[in-house]
Amino acid sequence: MCQYLVIKDKYEKDWYKDRPLWAEINIEEWEAIRRGIKAIVGHKVWAETQKGLVGVLASTRIKDWISILLEGKLPGRPDKLYPELNVAAVVNAMAKL
Repeated sequence: MCQYLVIKDKYEKDWYKDRPLWAEINIEEWEAIRRGIKAIVGHKVWAETQKGLVGVLASTRIKDWISILLEGKLPGRPDKLYPELNVAAVVNAMAKL
């Protein structure tokens, strides 16, 4: 959310560093923030039902989750199973209508 509001030049000074919600936000920006939250909550990894993959996801460490979310790859596997969920992906979802 902060990155999006920085891009939209909604902050005075460096408020986003300590006070991320200190910005005037219009209805379109609130809708964009909702889309960003939906992109995070609706990510495919949270709805995984394949028993083998759920076991792998349940036993991962923080660095593995970084790989899963930011790169879309399970630990030790070269193939990409999920869409990336990095700042750019969330900001792109926020920008869509």
